[in-house]
Amino acid sequence: MELKQLQYFVVSADMGSFQNAAKMLYTTQPHVSKTVKALEDELHLKLLVRESRGVKVTAEGKKVYDYASVILKNSDMIGRINEENSSSKLAVAIMPGIRLAQVCADFYTGQAEDRMQFSLLQGCMEDILGFMHKHVAEIGFIHVSEHQLSALKQTLEYKRLEFVPMKESRMALIVGKNHPLFGADSVEESELRNLRYVQYAEDYFSLIHHLGHLNDSVHRFSKLEDIVTTNSDAMLYHMVEDGTLCHLGCELLIHRFHERVIHTIPLTAAEDGVIYFGYVKRVRDTLSRISEELIEYVNQNI
Repeated sequence: MELKQLQYFVVSADMGSFQNAAKMLYTTQPHVSKTVKALEDELHLKLLVRESRGVKVTAEGKKVYDYASVILKNSDMIGRINEENSSSKLAVAIMPGIRLAQVCADFYTGQAEDRMQFSLLQGCMEDILGFMHKHVAEIGFIHVSEHQLSALKQTLEYKRLEFVPMKESRMALIVGKNHPLFGADSVEESELRNLRYVQYAEDYFSLIHHLGHLNDSVHRFSKLEDIVTTNSDAMLYHMVEDGTLCHLGCELLIHRFHERVIHTIPLTAAEDGVIYFGYVKRVRDTLSRISEELIEYVNQNI
């Protein structure tokens, strides 16, 4: 039995005739018919019934068809292994943030002269750690507040991951061009309490939960239950741009929005604390060359 015989049989069954199969396989009708007949003789089974309008799959043929389809699919996957090994592969997980996604996209564009399979996954902190723990991604870029760093390290230790800080930042408020605070250099706490927000879908490590751990934060941000949540960068950006809602986030990842339509106001209060930006890797893994290049690129462009 040869793969060619299985292929000719499957295509003939799919196309409903030897003539159509021959066109698909770039060969002649007699050659397709002869090859399928040789398979039938070898298996001692009638796979196709020849009719005036084409061919019809027999009951035995349907069973062989199912097995043959799997064999052909696996054969194709095996044939691609060498092709995959000849190209770079990089799977990256990031927390939501238009700026970080843009930097990763720019990195890939700059690598266009090389063959690279690139996968970019986005999710909350829990998603990122899950991607890393299950070997779905090689590295994950995250940000975490200093107030939650201890809890994160415990979670990472359990999953055999480690966090490598790259830069420090602070919280910031971003508003759209139609917002009353557009162009402001600072914002009063009394104003923060009365604003309406659009935030990324939360988990334990969200920046809103970070604020919830601070002294007097219940009073400072008493109306933060009035929040629109989303996991879409595009929706968050457009809702802020519209001017009705604003966003609390990491200054490092949002300070390069389009200045004409989006304005960033740093929150400088000491109690707001430091936010660490960096990447997560598996403890025992050695990063690939392409991962190290991405880390360096992100470090230079964030």
